[in-house]
Amino acid sequence: MKTIKQLREERAAIKGELDALYNTLTVEKRNMTAEEGTKFDATTAKIDALDVEIRRAEKMEEIARLAGAPIVNSEEKEARAFSFSKLITEVGNNKLSGLEKEMVEESQAEARSLGITPSGIYLSNKVMDVKM
Repeated sequence: MKTIKQLREERAAIKGELDALYNTLTVEKRNMTAEEGTKFDATTAKIDALDVEIRRAEKMEEIARLAGAPIVNSEEKEARAFSFSKLITEVGNNKLSGLEKEMVEESQAEARSLGITPSGIYLSNKVMDVKM
């Protein structure tokens, strides 16, 4: 079974395909071709299916949490290992690496998938919620 993180990353990558198509249509100021329409329909169907999988996985975690079962949540473990001081130091040295680099990149990708243009040091709420 894929993790919620993996499902979200897959969804973000697929949404990137739709973003590219939208940008092409906007720049070229035209409507979709029949082939692009078919691809659009298939791509949105994949996104819809992933949304269902993500909701199911989130619900499974919630049920386990409410039942008091220990939840193996790799995202939370990673977020707890995240070091703000290492991040600040490495950004100051213009040399971001390791988990901190990965978390910043994932946060930026998540933001872009939501239509947000991240700037500066961008971290998602998930990292902030666990660390605070």
